[in-house]
Amino acid sequence: MFTRLTPRGTGKALAYVGTGISLGLVSMQLGCTNSNKAFETPSPNISSFLICQPKQGTWDSTATRTVNIAKGGTVLIRANFATTGGTALITPGNLTPTTNGIITLNGITSTTVYTLTVTSAKGEVSTSTVTATVLPAPSNLTYAVPDATYYKDVFVGTNAVSVTGGGTYTYSVTPALPAGMTLDATSGAISGAPQAMSSATAYTVTAVDSVGQSTTGTVSIKVLATPVTFTESVRAVVKGDSATLTWDATSVAGLFKGATLTANPADATLPATIDLAGSITVTPTATTTYTLSLTPAAGGAPVTRTLGLTVGSGPFSFVDFKASPAVTEFDGSSVLTWDYLNTPDTLTLDGADVLSLTSKTVSPIRRQTYTLTGGNALNTTNATITTAVAAKGFDLLAGSTAGPGYLDGTGATARFGLNSAAISGTTAASMNLSVDPSDNIYVADSLLANVRMISPTGVVTTLAGKAGVPWINTTISGDGSGNGTAARFKNPAHVLYVDANTLYVTDYYTNSVRKLAKQGDGSWTVSTFAGTVGTYGDSSKQLLDDPLCSVLYNGKLYIASAYDSSIRIFDPAAAAGSQFTVLAGGNGAASYGLKDATGSLALFRTLSSMAIDPANGTLYVADRENHAIRQVTQAGVVTTIAGAYPTATAGNVDGSGLNARFARPAGIVRASNGTLFVADNNNHTIRKMVYNAGTSAWDVTTIAGTGVAGYKEGAGTQAAFNGPEGITLDSAGNLYVADAVNALIRKLTPSADATPVYTTSPFAGSRDSGTTDETIATARFYNPNGVAVDANNTIYIADEANDVVRKITPDGTVSTIGTGYTFTDPYCLTVDGNQNVYVLDRLATTIKVVKIDTAGVATPITLGYTFTANTPRGIAVTSDGASLFIAHATAIRKFTVATGAQAPANIASQGSVNGLAVDGTSVYWTDFSLHSVKKASQDFSTTPTVTVVAGGNTSSTSGFVDGSCVPSTGTARFFNPVNLAILKDPVTGSAKYIYVVDQSNHAIRKIDVGASLVSTVVGATETVTNFNGSTSLVPAHLNTTRGTLGTAGTSGLYFPKGLGITPAGDLIVTSGDSVMQITAPEGQ
Repeated sequence: MFTRLTPRGTGKALAYVGTGISLGLVSMQLGCTNSNKAFETPSPNISSFLICQPKQGTWDSTATRTVNIAKGGTVLIRANFATTGGTALITPGNLTPTTNGIITLNGITSTTVYTLTVTSAKGEVSTSTVTATVLPAPSNLTYAVPDATYYKDVFVGTNAVSVTGGGTYTYSVTPALPAGMTLDATSGAISGAPQAMSSATAYTVTAVDSVGQSTTGTVSIKVLATPVTFTESVRAVVKGDSATLTWDATSVAGLFKGATLTANPADATLPATIDLAGSITVTPTATTTYTLSLTPAAGGAPVTRTLGLTVGSGPFSFVDFKASPAVTEFDGSSVLTWDYLNTPDTLTLDGADVLSLTSKTVSPIRRQTYTLTGGNALNTTNATITTAVAAKGFDLLAGSTAGPGYLDGTGATARFGLNSAAISGTTAASMNLSVDPSDNIYVADSLLANVRMISPTGVVTTLAGKAGVPWINTTISGDGSGNGTAARFKNPAHVLYVDANTLYVTDYYTNSVRKLAKQGDGSWTVSTFAGTVGTYGDSSKQLLDDPLCSVLYNGKLYIASAYDSSIRIFDPAAAAGSQFTVLAGGNGAASYGLKDATGSLALFRTLSSMAIDPANGTLYVADRENHAIRQVTQAGVVTTIAGAYPTATAGNVDGSGLNARFARPAGIVRASNGTLFVADNNNHTIRKMVYNAGTSAWDVTTIAGTGVAGYKEGAGTQAAFNGPEGITLDSAGNLYVADAVNALIRKLTPSADATPVYTTSPFAGSRDSGTTDETIATARFYNPNGVAVDANNTIYIADEANDVVRKITPDGTVSTIGTGYTFTDPYCLTVDGNQNVYVLDRLATTIKVVKIDTAGVATPITLGYTFTANTPRGIAVTSDGASLFIAHATAIRKFTVATGAQAPANIASQGSVNGLAVDGTSVYWTDFSLHSVKKASQDFSTTPTVTVVAGGNTSSTSGFVDGSCVPSTGTARFFNPVNLAILKDPVTGSAKYIYVVDQSNHAIRKIDVGASLVSTVVGATETVTNFNGSTSLVPAHLNTTRGTLGTAGTSGLYFPKGLGITPAGDLIVTSGDSVMQITAPEGQ
């Protein structure tokens, strides 16, 4: 194809161009790559001359004849021309373009016009230009009103922006403007009607020009409440009466430009327009809504305010509010009904709307007060009315039910009995553990007299024994054999896994070893394996005497007997009469001591646990009261391998062999590599023993526990235990410890280090003590003891282990009072009729009684008698606050509160006086050791006559018997009563009912003074039923439902301590770390 090129103005063809013939065509355009795009139809010599900024490093196909750039920017130019043998030049810069080439020009600082001049060989000239316009950087972004104050819902005029620079801008703002306001992205103006109030906030506005240059500025905006008031003189009128409406929208000048007032239903008397401020009298004939509309000066939607005037017949009031029944059963329901005068606008029941109802079914918790609140527009204040409904039952009031007790479950929901040694200080039982090849753990739950199993996932079940009945209340018929919970134990001390179908249990107080055989249905049948239930004796008589633990070797059972400190061998295959032999110890009855020797010449002192080397039968024994670990060979050779020998000295020292010290080591287990692990009871630690062949001694180290009683999870010695007893080991090397006083099973997991670090965590059971002040749902106590209740239904608690006094107000708030005084052991307390609290600080050396007034200020009272520390046990005050009665080890004494003077006479203690209480004329007390309740006159001018109200009478016999308490002939019996509370006759002021904390029976008993009868309100019996007012609950700390204890199954108290009585006659009991309530014990 050929195109004739004609010089401008000649009309003559100079040449023909065809394929393959170059004419020196040059293209100059912006870009970084060549373009094969066909050139435009050329003018003479120049067909195109374009300019652009680089676009992603290449030529911009939208290039034009002009381009905007920032100062110092870069452009690309490109030309398409024909020189026809001539020249081409771009100025300024005298640039020589090439054919269709791209020229890059950098660092352009001012607007520049670039000229392309093409000159032919004949001198003909063509020119073309492109322009690079340098835009100045924008700056000085400012608003006409830089600090703007706007008003909610009021439209604002445009707040315009100015920017120094050139070109056009795109605007943005951060953070987002108040709701209802906008920023115009093109003009930058701010306008709108803000919808919510806000404090002064700085907003950053950014303007960006077409070449990406930007500048920012700030504008401050605050939004205030709409400055409008619209009120009525009354909010309700009787038909025919008038009210005055008043408004004012002038507090901010110029904000509004007009106003109207309308009514619904319409009111023809209202004017068409009104001033921005004013008032008007209206007389509505029906309930009417009035609307004030204000037009903003800047335009936009009107701002409106409404108010209503109610036209009614009279104010709302209640006529009646009642519950049926007023006392329901535990977990029962009641129907609340009410009546009133005049229609209410609002009606709520405990805050919930019941405007459309006249009755409501409720499920009360404890004694629950319900409040109705209602009103209409004619009420100056809302009317209220209350009624109370009692749910007769036994509930958690405050604190935690976690801790000792009985409950099967998973993990923390299960409960275990507290080891009896932790309660009595004896060595009667060890809460020992055993493990099977599947890592099921078996627990001898000593106090609760049953055998439990914990699966590897933490599920706790009871295999055998009466569920939750402590050994002190266990009655065994025959030898206690039976299936599952029909069987009976009397303090099972140790459980030994034999095989998948066999367990052996050393039953301490029955002097026997019991066998548990698994049946086809999965249940376990209990029978006597060794010894005779209920009969004790030495091995010569083929009997056992207080067996504590056992191990199995070559089909023979090695049994540690506590009474004569011997290790006996029971061979079930031997002939009758020769099944028992002695391996070591047992040199006569009660032959205690610390002596290394062979056979009966060796001496022990309470062998609480044993482990065995299955390869040679060597026994490793925790010799509890000798504070030592002993080794016993099959030849009966006894050697002390750790602990102080021969001095039997307690201590807490890591070291080698006899240089190490223990304090009542309780549990021991042997790992397959020969390492021994010891539960060091009184040191509250877990110890590790490794044999050192180089020194021929056992190296003892502490792997867990702080050395101080407590409860804490953590690694190594950061963890805390309280009286660890049993210990066992699973197949993965995890240790499990029966943390007896904390009443749970702990798991110790080793790290993978060469010297493992053991991390302690909870595995089964729960403990939840504390000293938290909050609501009854979240507050925590630590061994609370004494309880008192004042006339306003405020409950006071002696939180003994926390050394503080707490109170629970009727609204459920728990707080600490008397914080200005440091208590050493707030054991019990009492409250007078003026709500002054008197606290018996049992361990204080000089000050024994502290008075806390209604402001919470604690003041010590100096008494005319010096008590010995730890001897005071009970305190009571007369309702007028004039006289105090204090029980201590030797007597009951009376004091005048104002002076501290002691009365001339006192009552000498016949047994062990504990709790005290008074009515109008008498003082009552519990005699702990003589298992009785007694009383005397409050007149201590001479020694009063003591009368037994109920209990032991002349025989002082303990027991758990309801029935007559007629003096001398009564059959009722108690077991260690510790406290009491009196429900007074409202007419005479004398005791009508006396409620007694029967501690070792785990019960609350009632003495009906008029009828001379004793009954059980809540407590331990062999009948497992829920509380229903006539039967009892077995002891336990239990599952909770809606703050209450259980809906079925076993539930009850566990070593109850303090007792108080509310004005309504409900009982408040402290047990474990909880405060319990017995609601409506008399159906009241």
